[in-house]
Amino acid sequence: MANLSERLAERAKKTATEKGRGRSAFLALKPEIQHALDQGWSAKEIWSLLLEEDKIAISYSVFLRYIRANGMRGGEVSSDLPQPPAVAPSPPSQEVAPASLQEQPTASRERPTQSGLSGTGSSNFKLDSKPDKGSLV
Repeated sequence: MANLSERLAERAKKTATEKGRGRSAFLALKPEIQHALDQGWSAKEIWSLLLEEDKIAISYSVFLRYIRANGMRGGEVSSDLPQPPAVAPSPPSQEVAPASLQEQPTASRERPTQSGLSGTGSSNFKLDSKPDKGSLV
């Protein structure tokens, strides 16, 4: 005789509506899924096997949504959730950059003007809100 989870999953396949069938199958397999997560298996590996065995028929993204909605977390290993760095990042070094890479003061930098010449004077650009109809193409 099959265990309760297997019988519930089989019943869900036969009786549930199309919309709720995936959720029913997931909930029937929830204890087994949680056990596999606790053992360190990734959600992707669990989903792939259950899909291959025809125990579920939901997409991976829906499978992950059901895992999160049911508060299920894996043990130490999980490739689906971002992991914090193992070592805290070291503070920036106090090395001095070469003079060619150092930031120059703003006043000494010159911006090219519209004519391509450098300088700090104003350009000859003038905004005219009413276009000259003779200059339009």
